[in-house]
Amino acid sequence: MAGPISNAPTGIQDGEGVRALSTLSINGRARASNQKIGLVTDMVLFTPPVGAVGRFGLWISGNQRVRVMGVPTVGQSAAGTTYTVEALPVLPTVVPDGPPENLMTVAQGSARVRAS
Repeated sequence: MAGPISNAPTGIQDGEGVRALSTLSINGRARASNQKIGLVTDMVLFTPPVGAVGRFGLWISGNQRVRVMGVPTVGQSAAGTTYTVEALPVLPTVVPDGPPENLMTVAQGSARVRAS
């Protein structure tokens, strides 16, 4: 059965229950309930823990059937991981160092749009 899609950063949370602050997305057009539809390519930004520089999440899986610009959308069945940046690196790194800390999920999806 189809579940709600993600279209608001505040509906995404990490394994500790911390809600997301915002997302960085390539989606500039497709909207639901007047907000951008979440894609698996989105980077999710969280409030960092005390002493850390930043915290972000990356999606691992998304909806299988619904796509925007050929990219799978993010729904309640999507899963991702979060990473904490302890100190600023000397050179920017593309791949996070170390293992993922905990799972990231969609806790509250769109009330009007469903997809699978």
